[in-house]
Amino acid sequence: MIENALRAAGRIPQDKLLHAVCGALLALLGLAWGPVTALLLPTALGVAKEVYDHFNPPHVADPMDLLATILGVVPVLAAYAVGVGHV
Repeated sequence: MIENALRAAGRIPQDKLLHAVCGALLALLGLAWGPVTALLLPTALGVAKEVYDHFNPPHVADPMDLLATILGVVPVLAAYAVGVGHV
């Protein structure tokens, strides 16, 4: 199972993986204020980054970057929902 996950990760561009990791880290930070903030913080910052990229060449706004950032939130909120963070 882990081997298959690593093979699949090899087909994901590094840029998208970094967006997902940043989304997850921002979600962890947002959990200090609750699950809604854990979703909104990475989403808002991801949108802000893509707007910045759009208006600042040579950066290019990519909606898939925003999607990758938001998808990084999913495992954090899933772990929160099942109580991993509650000891």
